[in-house]
Amino acid sequence: MRMAKEYDNKRKIAHHYYVEKNYTAKQVAEMLDITPKTVGEWVRKYAWKQERQAREISVRNREENRDQVLSDLATDRRRIRELIMEQEASPQPDRELIRELRKQISRIDDAVSKWNKARITAQKDERVPLDIYLQVMDNIFDSLRLFDMELYTRTLDFQEQHIYQISNNK
Repeated sequence: MRMAKEYDNKRKIAHHYYVEKNYTAKQVAEMLDITPKTVGEWVRKYAWKQERQAREISVRNREENRDQVLSDLATDRRRIRELIMEQEASPQPDRELIRELRKQISRIDDAVSKWNKARITAQKDERVPLDIYLQVMDNIFDSLRLFDMELYTRTLDFQEQHIYQISNNK
């Protein structure tokens, strides 16, 4: 019995490393002192690869990617603005270069505007409707009740507080 529990614990830890931390099966096997074949079997049997891919394209990652694009655009704009200021401060400014750099800033400003609009739209579209969220949480709490009634009753205050908080934030 103890051996089975230890095996199950290693599987849970392997899941965490493989799915959430993006370690390779070989790395996980080395860290947990198990064979890569065992980790590979778990990856196939429990669909860890699909779960990892789903997490990689999650809402949070899409938001981070959009934020990175906006950050890169801001950096480019700042760099171009510095070039314009250098040209304007020089004894013989290159007016054609300044004009071209200002066009680039204008294009960047347009891109930032479009990315911000896309971000706002996506934030609205990617929100889980409250009724769906509440239904999922009810399912989780019901499953918890069936799994461990004592744990379920210990979480009743949390459940109430969580649902109240989510309902007032949506």
